[in-house]
Amino acid sequence: RRAVRRQAIRHPTRIDKDKGPTKATTTKLVYLIFDTFFSEQIEKDEREDDKENATKRRRCGVCEVCQQPECGKCKACQNMVKFGGSGRSKQACLQRRCPNLAVREADEDEEVDDNIPEMPSPKKMLQGRKKKQNKSRISWVGEPIKVRGHGQVRGPGKVRGPGKVRGPIQVRPEVTAMWEDSGGQMFHAHWFCPGSDTVLGATSDPLELFLVDECEDMQLSYIHGKVNVIYKAPSANWSMEGGLDTEIKMVEDDGRTYFYQMWYDQEYARFESPPGTQPTEDNKYKFCMSCARLDEVRHKEIPKVAEPLEEGDGKMFYAVATKNGVQYRVGDGVYLLPDAFSF
Repeated sequence: RRAVRRQAIRHPTRIDKDKGPTKATTTKLVYLIFDTFFSEQIEKDEREDDKENATKRRRCGVCEVCQQPECGKCKACQNMVKFGGSGRSKQACLQRRCPNLAVREADEDEEVDDNIPEMPSPKKMLQGRKKKQNKSRISWVGEPIKVRGHGQVRGPGKVRGPGKVRGPIQVRPEVTAMWEDSGGQMFHAHWFCPGSDTVLGATSDPLELFLVDECEDMQLSYIHGKVNVIYKAPSANWSMEGGLDTEIKMVEDDGRTYFYQMWYDQEYARFESPPGTQPTEDNKYKFCMSCARLDEVRHKEIPKVAEPLEEGDGKMFYAVATKNGVQYRVGDGVYLLPDAFSF
């Protein structure tokens, strides 16, 4: 009994060796991403335990440094078995470091650097867009919808001109209103943003567009052709559709069909659900979602007061002030800009 107790005290528990990280269970989408981009790295890690041993360094064996004997005095030599060391480091003599090895490694690094493709610099979203007028005949279809002053708000229009456009169409706006005044035949364009101009860059889908808060008035003569932009609304059970094996194809790539499903915040590089602002009967003929959102932002920036208290000394006191959607009351702590102080 005493022997058994002593053995139990010496070895209370069995210590298992670390078997390394465990394999995680992932969704099919994550598995496909790792299998596509990191297949070579995963196979290399499975074959070799040590990353340093993945590329074995060899000396040339013909230079003067390689042919001289070990010095027996450096740390590498003292660790060798023949000099009485343990032989664990397995490092060559410091006096026998082949200079051709460094040159060979540098050449290999240069070859790797040459194979790296140069990424184009990202475009600025708010850069000036080049506009080119199209020599086409423009005619209105039907009677004007509304007459305001010296201008007429029109409905559909026809642009007759060459059927083939030279060069790719770089910008894709949405026509929200058309009219004719002293400046000519005009339309209001609400711009879409391609994924390459967002934070996604080259990884984005070339057929996917994003809504942005940019719009402007332009002449109808700038239009080169018509495209179809489809809104892809999220499905009712979107939270249960993860891990699909097959990739869902949104639209056919015919050069004139695109889709959008998100709104892009240019300042914070953030993707949000499209705003649900709806037009009223009074502004339905000229409604622009970008103009409505910008007006809402400007309206929030204007300070407003509420809950009047009393008037005294020519001043009217209020209990609440609102700015940018935030309410401020007496006793609240706030931040002030440095321009508010005069030292």
